[in-house]
Amino acid sequence: MPLLETLKSVADRQPEMPAILAVDEPALTYAHLYDHLLKTTSTLNAAGYGRGARAALVMPNGPHMATLFLAAAASMTAAPLNPNYRYDEFEFYLEDLRADVLII
Repeated sequence: MPLLETLKSVADRQPEMPAILAVDEPALTYAHLYDHLLKTTSTLNAAGYGRGARAALVMPNGPHMATLFLAAAASMTAAPLNPNYRYDEFEFYLEDLRADVLII
């Protein structure tokens, strides 16, 4: 998992350095980002989702979506979908993606 190794390296050297900034949200440090990604990827792996699995992610843009996307992409193929899609659009994209898991 090159992404997790890279984040761990940064988190070990500068744990309090901001990794993700957003308006009206506290900064997410590299240490917290690494911990969150590690827990999320471990949870996905424990549920049977890892390399070769496909995840559809449906969340509004923001720091939570960014961290979810990084975690999912670190352990499987991840496709973010717009939460404002209409039913027929979701139907098309989910059928086309053949997602193993839908994370909302």
